[in-house]
Amino acid sequence: LKPGHGNPRHYHPNCTEVLVVMRGSIRHTIAGGKEAVLNEGDTVTIPANVRHCAFNIGTTEAELFIAFSSGDRQTIGE
Repeated sequence: LKPGHGNPRHYHPNCTEVLVVMRGSIRHTIAGGKEAVLNEGDTVTIPANVRHCAFNIGTTEAELFIAFSSGDRQTIGE
């Protein structure tokens, strides 16, 4: 993610997502407005059907490693 940019809020109805911050800092928001600042090395697991999004709060590009529990990941945006 480029500095000052993020992805739109979305969810995955058929799989869990695991996100690892490889470089940079992001603000991760999940359903209900709960936010967490994640830095290099931090990990978050998002269960299926939980709305979420990430926003780069740093001054450099944020590099994220994302894995899904299904090879047939479905994404539904808002």
